[in-house]
Amino acid sequence: MTGRGRSIKYFHRPSSNPEASIGLKLSAASPKLEAESDTPYYLVVTARILNSPHPRKSVTLATQWNPLQGWLGNFSLSGIKCIHPEASVEKRKYIGTGRPGCTASTRDRWKDWRKLYDFVTLHPNEELHVKYEVPRENIRAAGVQKGEKYRVELTRSGLGTYWWMYGSLDDYPGFKFRKWERGGWRDWEEDEYMDSDSDDDEQGDCPGWTMGEDPSLLGMEIEEGVVEFEVI
Repeated sequence: MTGRGRSIKYFHRPSSNPEASIGLKLSAASPKLEAESDTPYYLVVTARILNSPHPRKSVTLATQWNPLQGWLGNFSLSGIKCIHPEASVEKRKYIGTGRPGCTASTRDRWKDWRKLYDFVTLHPNEELHVKYEVPRENIRAAGVQKGEKYRVELTRSGLGTYWWMYGSLDDYPGFKFRKWERGGWRDWEEDEYMDSDSDDDEQGDCPGWTMGEDPSLLGMEIEEGVVEFEVI
């Protein structure tokens, strides 16, 4: 792809050898979209822990640029394209998703990621439901017509996370989250960029901080990734 075209942005590469895995299912709040309604229309991503070496522990992860963020423009969902009738398909008709013109950055290695990003916690044997609102202004702008059918899919561009850990946020009250690095806490105390106001809690390798787990060890699997709905 050239710089002028729309290329797929891979914010997270799917894990090739995950230690723990999360299953994802995409659904629609309703199989019917009322063209003339002002009621919000939602797509829903449902997540659950598929496997873990610690089956009794929760899993907490950052949602930036992955399917649990709940923002339609983050590339986790494909464009919402018309698949019927043929006349509308030929026009390449679609409902806009408001794609951003930027990429994610993880350069803030010395900042508290707990403040930078949003996090969700998945508990054992429970499901987490994340709503994606399809704005009514986008639906109206697309000029949808009764009888048309649309399709949307989970993409592979966000199947991962920048940061995760076993346990919940409540298990680490007052702790700051640092970017995970393969070298661990080596040279941490000597680094001039280290935030100096860390807590005095002695848990972990550096008081008041936790690095979480290696992001490449958390896998995301698409169990059901395609949804179709009809305009009425």
